[in-house]
Amino acid sequence: MQVKASTQVINGLYHVNSCRRVNGRAVPYTAAEIDFFAAYIIPEDTWYILPVQEVANRTSLLFRQKRDRKPGLYDAYREAWHLLRRS
Repeated sequence: MQVKASTQVINGLYHVNSCRRVNGRAVPYTAAEIDFFAAYIIPEDTWYILPVQEVANRTSLLFRQKRDRKPGLYDAYREAWHLLRRS
């Protein structure tokens, strides 16, 4: 699992880096490296638990603020701790 936190807002959306740096370049995580990506939005006190398939090939993710009434791309993964339980 890779865990990142953010307070950064860009155009009303929280920005979370979903990558690592190699020789100064942003490199997305792969399924060979992680199973899940956890993003903690500090001002919202909200966690997102995303399967690696949702972050593969992405170097950043954007999350809507709770007060925003429009649905967010990752809303299904808000506080999705159940995904971490073994089946």
